[in-house]
Amino acid sequence: MKIELFNVRGQSLGVIHDGIENAGWPKIRYDASALSSGVYFYRVMVEGLERSGKHQNTGKMLLLK
Repeated sequence: MKIELFNVRGQSLGVIHDGIENAGWPKIRYDASALSSGVYFYRVMVEGLERSGKHQNTGKMLLLK
């Protein structure tokens, strides 16, 4: 599983997590102290799924400090 973070302009802020996780709802911790409050986007990419082999999903989040 790989999780990448983007700002509202679509610029990549880096990879938050890149590794293998167990099935279910893993908890990933990220220190966002260097980021300002605002809207960010994340993309989760996974490989090895039974049917298609690859999957990705993009979501929006709001960071409040």
